[in-house]
Amino acid sequence: MEEQLSPTKEATRFLINTVEDTKVVRFDEVVCCVAESNYTKIHLSDGSKVLASKTLKDFETILYQPHFFRIHHSYLINLNYIRRIIKTDGCMVELPNNVMLDVSRTKRDELMQKVASL
Repeated sequence: MEEQLSPTKEATRFLINTVEDTKVVRFDEVVCCVAESNYTKIHLSDGSKVLASKTLKDFETILYQPHFFRIHHSYLINLNYIRRIIKTDGCMVELPNNVMLDVSRTKRDELMQKVASL
């Protein structure tokens, strides 16, 4: 009797290599990613932060789900964690743990469309 292969499941987790270990992180735990030169600081839903030795562009490829959006050259956010969008003095998003991030002028309209379609 032949063994049936189960259909491939969509990935729900990814690996983050740090200096001391490799962490397994679920996509839905990622609040935002902040570029720091050739590194990326990943803010997680439990309030912890992980510094990874990959660029933000690398994480933009890894976090390909529709609820991730690059709001700025330096920021990639999980739209599900937006608490509010502040439209005075430019545009900013407020995320958990008092994280406030600027939204670039070129991304404002697209951000508003994506949030409206959630």
